[in-house]
Amino acid sequence: MRIAGMASNRGRNLLNIADRAPGGAEVAVVLANEADAPVLEAAADRSIPTEAVPADPGESRREHERRVLKALASYEFDLVCLDGYMRVLSDTFLEAAPVTLNVHPSLLPAFPGTSAVNDALAAGVAVSGCTVHVVTDATDANGRVVRERVDAGPIVTQEPVPVYAVEVDHEAETVALAGETDAGGRFPDRHFSGADRASKLRYGENPHQAGALYADTGAGVVGAEQLNPGAKALSYNNYNDADAALAVAAEFDEPAAAVIKHTNPAGCAVADSIAEAYERALATDPMSAFGGIVALNRECDGPTAEQIIDSFKEVVVAPGYTDGALETLRSKDNLRVLVVEEFPTRSETTNTSTPPTSRSSPTASRPPHRSRRCCLPGRRSNTSNRTPSCSPPARRRSASAWARSPGSTRSGWRR
Repeated sequence: MRIAGMASNRGRNLLNIADRAPGGAEVAVVLANEADAPVLEAAADRSIPTEAVPADPGESRREHERRVLKALASYEFDLVCLDGYMRVLSDTFLEAAPVTLNVHPSLLPAFPGTSAVNDALAAGVAVSGCTVHVVTDATDANGRVVRERVDAGPIVTQEPVPVYAVEVDHEAETVALAGETDAGGRFPDRHFSGADRASKLRYGENPHQAGALYADTGAGVVGAEQLNPGAKALSYNNYNDADAALAVAAEFDEPAAAVIKHTNPAGCAVADSIAEAYERALATDPMSAFGGIVALNRECDGPTAEQIIDSFKEVVVAPGYTDGALETLRSKDNLRVLVVEEFPTRSETTNTSTPPTSRSSPTASRPPHRSRRCCLPGRRSNTSNRTPSCSPPARRRSASAWARSPGSTRSGWRR
C-alpha cells in the first residue's frame, strides 16, 4: 500500500506511518499547501519526496486542486491520507484521486470542522477522540463550502479519548492533569500511565483472544534477550508469569529462586548457592511447578540448569548463564531462556511513590491469588529478617499485556 499524504502543518500521523510502516504501508509522497509546513522538512529527512502547492491569491478552489493533482501525477499511490490538511476538497480532486481518508480530532458526527478540539472542550464532554473517515465532496457547484457536508463521509474507525482538566503553573512553567498530584506528593488522586506496543502476541490470556504487548520501558522481561531464538516466542501468560517471577527473585540480596505458575507462586527460596535455592523452591510444590516459570537472581550455573530441565518448564529468567548452563538449557527445544542484564534491585521492584495499576474485565479476567505456604520454613532473609514472601510486591511494571475476545466490545488490561 502506497500513500500520498497531504498536510498543512506538522503531519505527525503521516510521519508515524512512515516510521512504523503498519501492514507494509509506505508513504510515497507528502504534499503541503503551505511552503513552510514543518512536515516537508521532516519528510525530506526520511527520504520521502515532497511537494509544496500553496494557493495563489485569487485562485479558486478547483484551480488549486488541479495544480495539486498535477503535482501528484508523477507518483504512484493507492490511497490519499489527509493529516491536518486545512482545505476542504471538492469533487475536482476527489473524483480524480484514489480513495481519500481524513484523520479528524473528534468522535464524528460530533464537532466537525476546523475547531473540533476547542468545540469539544467548550461543550464539557467527558470523552472525545479521533475519527478516520472517507472524504466526500463538501462544496456546491461554485466551489463554496457547504458546512453541513464537512466531515460527513463514511466513518472507517474511531478511537475514544477521555477528556481531563489541566492545572497550569505559569511560574513553574509546568502543566499537570487535575488531581494528578496531592499535598503529600506520594499518592495522587488519579494515576496515569501510557505505553507503546512492543509486539503482537500469538493469542491473549486464552486461545480465543487476541493479544499484544505494551511496554513503558525497555527493562525487565520485555527487554530481555531470548538466548535460544529457535524456540517459540513468549505468550501473554508467559510475560505475566515471567514478570511476576522476576519481581519476586529480585526482592532478595542472597541467592534466590522463584517458580511461578499462572501468576501464583509454586515456590520461592533463598540459600547459600543458586542451585540450592532452586532445589528448595522446587521442593515447596513440585506438582504446581510443572510447566512454570523460573526466575533466578544470580547467574545460572550448570548444576542449577540440570535441575531445571529435570521437569518441564516454560521459561527461565536470569541475569546471566555459564556456557555449560546455556548448553544444557538449550537442549530443551521449547524452553525459553531469557537474560535480563539490568536486573532490578529491591528499590526498583518495591515502589511506594506510584500505586500499582490494574484494569480488567470479564473477557480477560485473572484468577484470584490463592493463599499458599510457598517458602521453606526456617530460612530467613538477612535483609528483611522474615520468612521470604512470595506475593509479587507493588512495583513499577515494565510491560502490560492486552487481550480482546473476538466479537466482544469488552477488553481487559493485564498489568
